[in-house]
Amino acid sequence: MKLSALRRSEIYRRFISTARQRSLFQNRSLLLCKLKQAIEETNSVSIENVKIYLKRLPKELDGFRIVHLSDIHHSPFTGIDYISGIVKISNFLEPDIFVLTGDYVSHEVEYIEPVARVLGQLRAKYGTYACLGNHDHWTNANLVVEHFNRVGIRVLNNEGFRFRANDAEFWLCGVDDYMVGKTDIKSALKGSREDEFKLLLAHNPQVVRFAVRHGVDLMLSGHTHGGQIRLKPKRKYFPRRLKDGLLRYHDTQVYITRGIGTVIVPLRYQCPPEISLLELHAERN
Repeated sequence: MKLSALRRSEIYRRFISTARQRSLFQNRSLLLCKLKQAIEETNSVSIENVKIYLKRLPKELDGFRIVHLSDIHHSPFTGIDYISGIVKISNFLEPDIFVLTGDYVSHEVEYIEPVARVLGQLRAKYGTYACLGNHDHWTNANLVVEHFNRVGIRVLNNEGFRFRANDAEFWLCGVDDYMVGKTDIKSALKGSREDEFKLLLAHNPQVVRFAVRHGVDLMLSGHTHGGQIRLKPKRKYFPRRLKDGLLRYHDTQVYITRGIGTVIVPLRYQCPPEISLLELHAERN
């Protein structure tokens, strides 16, 4: 039986309409599935255990353990109970020191005291050290420093000192935030020796280009959130320019953590929050 051109046109129109509805339903279902995954991932945490080999690390400090936390972003989206859980997990790792690299709150002043109080519960053999991030300045940097000092967290604000542990020493320093134009690496390194191992805390990984010029061995940073929402899976053969993980620039290495909290949207996708457990090792010649 032959169909008229008009009948064929009507069948084709209905087929296209049904196909579009089916595609829309499938896309909507996929979107809801991904949204559910993003919400669940935001409240999960990944412990990244990374070994870093360093030429100038004193042999007495081979195996020195650092837990690195960043971008806490205490806010209506990142609650204090969640942060408290992060602290408990971090303490369980029993590092030699804790380092914190900025953005402890997002925008609201009233969130500073509670996050400082909880972070003050971090316990390591040689203490907790911190630097400031851009959101700390956009909220109230002086108040962050004041509350951190009260709970025993030392903020290294364009300053450093000779850190001693296990009968060895190195230069530990931190800089103020790059994004607000307050980074002064020369002041942070003032008093250091040219030939000693230098560890720098800097919220923004862009500081690495200054770190390279000034002979910094290892820089620890956050700020990027690792991208926070990755629509495509990370592939190792793609360059990860200052996004996350361990990178090397000449004789300077930088570790960029994905951080703990979120900004703009309270979601993470294919980019879970991170507690970084860094093991330092003396590079063997």
